[in-house]
Amino acid sequence: MNKGKHLKRAAFTVEAAMLMTVILPVLMVILTASFDLHDRALLQGAVSEALSMGGNLVLYEEDRAALPGLIGSLVQDGTIRAENLSNTVSADPDHVSASCSGTIDYPPFLEPFTASGSRTISATGERTIIHPATLIWKVRGIKRVVSALKTS
Repeated sequence: MNKGKHLKRAAFTVEAAMLMTVILPVLMVILTASFDLHDRALLQGAVSEALSMGGNLVLYEEDRAALPGLIGSLVQDGTIRAENLSNTVSADPDHVSASCSGTIDYPPFLEPFTASGSRTISATGERTIIHPATLIWKVRGIKRVVSALKTS
């Protein structure tokens, strides 16, 4: 009877060892994919923030010169695993565009499952600047004309 308990324990150990060879790589792929998603979301957030701030700063020439360093500072504030980060921001009075890209190196045990040992992630965005000031000035001018006509 004692021998049967020993065989059951041994069978459980063998089954667990076989099951872990499947479960652990799947868990590592899920964790790596979540890190990739985190980095991509961080890059997209930095690009969106640069576009938003660029839309506000694009009217002033001295602030426009500071835009290229903006994405780099935004990305460095977060915890990012990507390396070889490159970013570009271009702005003119009517348009702002930004892009950021980097590479993520996979752990060595995942390289057989991927096409290469690294992956490039990137985020890009564009924004057209709308200048409502001229429209507001026109509306205010019409308002003054209408109020002047009412009083006369």
